[in-house]
Amino acid sequence: MKKIKKGRIATRGDRAGFTLIEVLVAVALSSVIMMALFGMFNSVVDVASSVKFQESSSYGERTFEGILFDDLRSVYAASGDSFRFKGKSGSFLGIDGLLMEFCSTASLNNFGTSPSFSLQRVEYVMKGGSDTKNIYRRERNNCGLSGDWEWVEVPILKEISDIEIEYYDPEDNSFVTEWDGGNAQYPQAVNVKVVYPGNREHLFTVGLSAMVEDES
Repeated sequence: MKKIKKGRIATRGDRAGFTLIEVLVAVALSSVIMMALFGMFNSVVDVASSVKFQESSSYGERTFEGILFDDLRSVYAASGDSFRFKGKSGSFLGIDGLLMEFCSTASLNNFGTSPSFSLQRVEYVMKGGSDTKNIYRRERNNCGLSGDWEWVEVPILKEISDIEIEYYDPEDNSFVTEWDGGNAQYPQAVNVKVVYPGNREHLFTVGLSAMVEDES
C-alpha cells in the first residue's frame, strides 16, 4: 500500500514573482510619482522662463529709457521744419507709425568708432503686428543740411503691446497726446507708458533739456 504524501500550502516565500494586482498597484504608484515629478519640473521650467523673460524685459526697458533720456536731454530746437519736435502716442498710430522725431546732438555712433559732432535727425518708430510690436530708433546725420544722408535704424525695445506717450505743454500746464511744435517749441517733459502682453506696464518720465537757436 502506497503512502500518500501530505501537501502543504504554498507560502509567499515559495513564489518566484508578483501577482497581477501587485504589479498594477506598483505601476499606479509609479505613475503618480512620475506625474508629481513632471509637474514639479514644469513648474521649475515655468518659473525659470518667467524670470528670464522679466530679466530680458527689464534690460530692454533700461536700454530704451537710457537712450530716450540721452536723446531728449540733447534736443536742438530751432526754426525750420528739419528742427521741429513732433510726437504722437502709439495708441493713435495703428500698426506702424512714427512716434517722435526731433533734432538732437546725441548719436548712437553707428557710422564708426569716432564721435560724431553733427546734429542728428532722430526718429522713434513703432513696427509690428496686431499682437506684439517693436520700437526702432533711427538717425540721420547732418540735421538741417541738404543731402542724401543715410538713415541708420536699430531696434531698442521688443515685443510690446503698445506704447503711450504724453507731452507736457507748459503754456496749458497739461499733457497732450500729440505735439507738432512750430517756432522752436518743444515739450518740457514726456511721460511714457510701455504696455506688455498680459497688461504689464512700465512707466517713466523724461524731462527735456534743449539747446535753442540764438535768434538775435
